[in-house]
Amino acid sequence: MLFCFTAICPKPKTIADFWTMIWQEEVCNIVCLTNLTEGTKNKCAQYWPDINDKLQGGTLTVRHLEEKTYAEYIIRRFKIHNKSTRTDRQVTMFHFTTWSDHGMADPLSLVVFHRHVIRATANSAGKYTVVHCSAGVGRTGTYIALDALYREGERTGKINVPMYVRTMRKDRMNMIQGDELLSLRKEYTPQDYISGRAQISANYTENVLPVEEFLCHLSYIKGHNTYYNAVLLQSFLEKDSLISAQYPIPDNTEDFLRLVKDFDARVVVFLCPLKDIESTSKWYPSSEGQTKFNGMFYIKNLSSTKAANVTINRLNIQPTGFNQMDITVLECPKWTEKQKTSDKRILLDVVKAVKTEKTNEKGRVLVLSSDGATRCGPFFVVYNVLEQISVDREVDIFTAVRQIQIRRPECVSTVEEYQLCHDAVAEYLLNDCVYGNC
Repeated sequence: MLFCFTAICPKPKTIADFWTMIWQEEVCNIVCLTNLTEGTKNKCAQYWPDINDKLQGGTLTVRHLEEKTYAEYIIRRFKIHNKSTRTDRQVTMFHFTTWSDHGMADPLSLVVFHRHVIRATANSAGKYTVVHCSAGVGRTGTYIALDALYREGERTGKINVPMYVRTMRKDRMNMIQGDELLSLRKEYTPQDYISGRAQISANYTENVLPVEEFLCHLSYIKGHNTYYNAVLLQSFLEKDSLISAQYPIPDNTEDFLRLVKDFDARVVVFLCPLKDIESTSKWYPSSEGQTKFNGMFYIKNLSSTKAANVTINRLNIQPTGFNQMDITVLECPKWTEKQKTSDKRILLDVVKAVKTEKTNEKGRVLVLSSDGATRCGPFFVVYNVLEQISVDREVDIFTAVRQIQIRRPECVSTVEEYQLCHDAVAEYLLNDCVYGNC
């Protein structure tokens, strides 16, 4: 077990002192829980050098060797050289980037981050882990309490939160500030779904409504809706880079195109054949070179490429008064609406096709199904797990499902869809990883 101690964030004049402390106390890991700026306030000096750069302070030279960016945290690796002793040490920094001061972290995201820190520091050579936020009490206290109580629970099978908070405050006053930091919980109330119910005519079903906090609000245009049943999701590596949405209904196809434009969705995925969707003919030019007009949009089919399980269509969209944009529309010609579940190969092939397109395109990935949850859930889980495999060479389907369900609770709501996620990932590991290069 690594022992933790707390610190306030370094200021510009104390950066050299901070690294001297890191060396002197034989610190091998740093957990940073604040951003450099939050709102209009400076919260912390950038006390580390940029990637492949170095920072000089007294007898110490700090080199930034490596950086991995995830959706909600960054991991950086440094090498410290001491000119006096002519020795080197490695230090790893775990930077959680989505927890604002006096705010509340998403509980599951913080647990995932903490678990990553535990795994990565299990065999660390140094003595200590430094934990800091801005003032070194609120977020810092919560993280240390989480770590200590987790280990206590593993050891004894029980925890006592109030007692541990009192113990912490004997060593450092004001540790853990506010009930929201102590509880780390947020219950979604019926009020979170008001927007969806107010626009019930714009939904295919009343059973899948967007959580207000993550709803994709359309830009205001007089006489048009600002609502579409779509929510922002995060991938394993990028925050808010994915969108889960329902198919466009016949009377709202222009709103679907506005969603594409407003949220810069350069890759659009329909998890069925386009011909199976009633509204397709209102906006989609089905043959190469064909054009369609829909409200403020002019759409042209540039090309179509058919593969065994995925058809790739290149479209150009020109909204009146806005810049044109090229998008890629993928459809699954063999995954008909009558099928309750998909063949694992179909799901895996469409995920891989999207990942290929995403490497060539900026912008978000928009994935659509009949209600915005069925079929979408397994797609997002497999998409995120494949990213996890490529970066960390690990698989955690359970956590991937839970993270999607926070924003779209109805995703992966059946045993069959959960099994589909497992089968598709297993298929990938068995047949799509060439000599272990996933």
